[in-house]
Parts: sequence; structure tokens; C-alpha cells
Amino acid sequence: MRDVFIIGVDTIKFGKYLDKSIKDLACQTVTGCLKDANITKKEIQSIWFSNSNWCNMSGQTGIRGQVALRPMGIDVIPMTNVENACAGASTALHHAWLEVASGEYDITMALGAEKLYDLNSSTVFA
Repeated sequence: MRDVFIIGVDTIKFGKYLDKSIKDLACQTVTGCLKDANITKKEIQSIWFSNSNWCNMSGQTGIRGQVALRPMGIDVIPMTNVENACAGASTALHHAWLEVASGEYDITMALGAEKLYDLNSSTVFA
């Protein structure tokens, strides 16, 4: 195993973001990570995308990462979707780390995007 370094991070302030979609929030976070790491999206070789609730809120039950990141032009690299409830982002980070540590890739990304609030409370608690 080789050494692994986290070269960029970003997070969005906790809030309701009624005017933003999961796609918007994911793209905002990816953009912040790329800026922090001083790399371009073309340098990312693999993404682990964590999300648990999008299927309940909008019916997006499959290929969540691919759907969320396609608007920003990230769509031709390996992308693995992780659903592991509260441990989803940790699971994504672990596997992104493992890909680099094993030598499979040099630059991977772990991304968690979640939206739990809706004006219709029955949607939230469904």
C-alpha cells in the first residue's frame, strides 16, 4: 500500500436550500473541492458518490452520482454509488482512499450530497 493524501475538501453550510437540487449542491461541493485541491475535473479518475434519501424525495433510485454530476460534465469516469445511511460518506471516503492506496488510481473523489427537507413534511418522513 502506498501513502494517500487528501488534497482538497469542501463543505456547504448546513441549511434547507429550498431553491437548490441535489445536482446543484453536489456540483457546488465538487467545484469547491477542485478549487481547494488546485486541480481540474479532468484529473479525477474515479468518484464514490454517497446519498441515501434522493430516492425518497424525487424518485432517483439508481445511478445517483452519474445523474448528479453529469450537468457539470463529469460522466465518463468510473463512479460508484454508496448508500450506507449515516455512514455513507465515510464509506465513500474509505473506498476512494483504498483505490489510491492500492495504486489503482492516483486521484479519486468521495462526495456526499443529501437533502432532507421539503415543504411537504409527508415527503420528508415517507
